[in-house]
Amino acid sequence: MGDFGQVYPIARGSAPLLVAIVAGIQGERLTVLQVCGLAATCGGLAALALAGVGRRDLPSRKAVTAAVLTGAAIASYTVVDGLGVRESGTALGYTTWMFAVEGVLTFAVMTAVRGRAIAPALRDRWLVSAGGGTISMLAYGLVLWAQTRSALAEVAALRETGILWGALIGAVFFAERLGPRRVAAAGIVALGVILLSAH
Repeated sequence: MGDFGQVYPIARGSAPLLVAIVAGIQGERLTVLQVCGLAATCGGLAALALAGVGRRDLPSRKAVTAAVLTGAAIASYTVVDGLGVRESGTALGYTTWMFAVEGVLTFAVMTAVRGRAIAPALRDRWLVSAGGGTISMLAYGLVLWAQTRSALAEVAALRETGILWGALIGAVFFAERLGPRRVAAAGIVALGVILLSAH
């Protein structure tokens, strides 16, 4: 099929392009420089995934299809949340309600599926869970706030540069080899970010 390190960046890198298409249909327009930045960012992310990969090691068509479908799912919730937070008029209120409703629904589903078996996990890991949930809410809340200030495609592309940070963390802390091709791909992503920020 395909390695995670190859398929995941394809999924994340395709999402901003799909967001740009849907947002364009909704009437949102990017400048020529921003379109170039979007293309560079998405292309750089794809190159980062495939850098140093031989022809025999390329992901299969099924893996690429699954990755692009995942990108479509990411693009869908990005557009829905982007339009929703703009209609709500408050990023804080939208984020709070979204996480509150999702939290209640998730707890209800887990209780229905696992029953009383979830009680020990809640008792033993509530602090870690609360910390992780708070960080997640703050991170996505910042994304939603950014979507009230900038184009949806711009925010989506900048958000996916987390893959670049992941590659750098892997190189610094886990001795993973970047190599000249991956460095070049990272440079393309950085150029794309600069162009996306040009107004």
